[in-house]
Amino acid sequence: MRLNQETVALLRKLDNEGGLVPQVLTDAPKMMFDLHLVSRQGSGALQLTRTGARALFQAECIAALEHAVDGLAPPMASGVERWLTSSGFLHGVHKTVTARGKLWLASLTPQAALVGATLAEPAATAGNCTARRDAA
Repeated sequence: MRLNQETVALLRKLDNEGGLVPQVLTDAPKMMFDLHLVSRQGSGALQLTRTGARALFQAECIAALEHAVDGLAPPMASGVERWLTSSGFLHGVHKTVTARGKLWLASLTPQAALVGATLAEPAATAGNCTARRDAA
């Protein structure tokens, strides 16, 4: 599941505030509690959970990869760049997106055909990758 921009912005705010935000500053949607992204302290302050921190990191990775697909090379946090490179989603100093990175983005995007259409290979879908693997 991909988080909406409002949820990511709230997670970023919690992360920037050191994980605690007084209740008067923000009212988190119930969905954030249901997904264990935030918890409420006894004082009423919201706290970013470990799951919330992971979701925020994933959102930052997705945003960086989307920018790289568009040909932009935005400055990335070192952890984001390291993870995308070690996962095989980015390649080289110029931060070019690999076919695997495009496929990962396509799996997260409702408009998967638009991302898949930019691949150099004819049709790099999960089914085709499986068929290629089985043929080898």
